[in-house]
Amino acid sequence: MANHRLRDRVIENFVKSWSRAKPPIATLAVEALTDLYDRFREAGLADRTFEQQLTSGQPATYEQRMGELLLADMLWRDGFSLESNDEGPDFFVSKDGKSAWIELHTPDRSGIPLDYFDLSTPGLVKGVPHTEINLRWTTAIDQKKGQLKKYINSGIVKADQPYIIAVNSRLLNPFKMTGINGVSGKPIAVEVLFSVGPVQIQIDRLSGEVVDQFHQHRPFLDKPGTESKVESDSFHNPDNARISAVLGVDLLEQVTALGGEHPSALVYNPLATTPIAQRWINAQEHWHCTIEPDSYLVQRLEP
Repeated sequence: MANHRLRDRVIENFVKSWSRAKPPIATLAVEALTDLYDRFREAGLADRTFEQQLTSGQPATYEQRMGELLLADMLWRDGFSLESNDEGPDFFVSKDGKSAWIELHTPDRSGIPLDYFDLSTPGLVKGVPHTEINLRWTTAIDQKKGQLKKYINSGIVKADQPYIIAVNSRLLNPFKMTGINGVSGKPIAVEVLFSVGPVQIQIDRLSGEVVDQFHQHRPFLDKPGTESKVESDSFHNPDNARISAVLGVDLLEQVTALGGEHPSALVYNPLATTPIAQRWINAQEHWHCTIEPDSYLVQRLEP
């Protein structure tokens, strides 16, 4: 396949992204990213606007399209083969005789206070806008659920094919490496899919001793500045049964360039009509839920 006319500009963007690194490291990083880009295009995974958006000069757009490259690399390293077309989800992935669709979404920073991302004052202590960040995740999942309906109606996604939503938190993190956990200490994907809130501590009023601690059950998120509430229990809702799992991930250029793992958590839908096998996709953490008539238990799978 011939090189794209914007290939040189794509590489220039990689150089710019690593301009602050030491020259030997920057050279390795740019070479690794260029090799990945060439493989991505050769595999037919780049849509008609990929290079144009990657080189648009808009930082958010760059990260969103870069996320596709990095997710493809993550899946290739995990032994998957990848296909794509302009009309369907980002990737159709196959491994071990099984296949699934994966749709990636990299939420922008809408609704999150801008001062959270201001790193100009070293040592400044400030709070994390957990609710606003979680709302970006719920919006991402809801948007991809809407896309799934269109894919099913058009016949692109078949009734027996699993559909996985990948949410890349890169634009929601002010630092180069911050992970994917929320206020509960658990992955944000777990919080917004299973109504998991912060830890609550019960203290004996007489002795002052801690007698119990547990996670708050939080089926709704308050939308700041309004009286609106947003559901945060997607995997308890049968309407979402066609979503097989949600992969929460922070896709980092340095992982592809220098090695390591992307922070990631794969959360399985207990109501899925097209479930995927546990650990079929590699992730740092795997979470599942057991539902009983009057309770449910969310657990991390043991390594």
